[in-house]
Amino acid sequence: GSDRLHYEILARLLDDQGREISPNRFLPAIARARLLEQFDRSVVERTLARLGADPALHRRTECCAINITGPTLCDAGFPDFLKRELDRYGIQPGILALEITESDSIHSFESALKVIGELNRIGVTIAIDDFGTGLATFDYVRKFKPQWLKIDGSFVRTFDDDPLNREIVHSIIRVAHVIGARTVAECVESEALAKRMGELGIDCLQGYAIDRPMPIEA
Repeated sequence: GSDRLHYEILARLLDDQGREISPNRFLPAIARARLLEQFDRSVVERTLARLGADPALHRRTECCAINITGPTLCDAGFPDFLKRELDRYGIQPGILALEITESDSIHSFESALKVIGELNRIGVTIAIDDFGTGLATFDYVRKFKPQWLKIDGSFVRTFDDDPLNREIVHSIIRVAHVIGARTVAECVESEALAKRMGELGIDCLQGYAIDRPMPIEA
């Protein structure tokens, strides 16, 4: 029903004055310090703890998406960690979608494939985020067989004005149909665009026309 929730967990840091710092400012520092795996695990743990402490939110959640970085995707210990946390907080694995970004460097496809196989066995789904912008686009689809493709907002925003981007969106939808993946259009910022994306047969829409980022308590 319409009371079911689809949402993505976004990480923000606050500076000394309580102002928000966006991930494109703090993630490079975390990457340089080689702490991305710890950062990802912290976001996962806090999200699952929150769902465990809020049974009503857990019940209403159809899909909770969490981004994970390249190093985590190649971390052989991550699936066991995730399974432990899901069990610890009593969370149904099927509501969790892990988003991997194409532009994120994956140092070993072999390791990543093993981890994805384990994650699928646990019952969580895999989404490819910002789809269409990375160099490995179709390679990722072939190798990882994701259940979700998230169409990068740069194609969605200019859908009406740019024939090439329009064609790219159509081709991503066709590819998704072939592999049986569901599609999400990112950066849907107007009602008109929401309507257009819906008419194309895209499964889910994300962006300001749907809702704005808010604290998880809200």
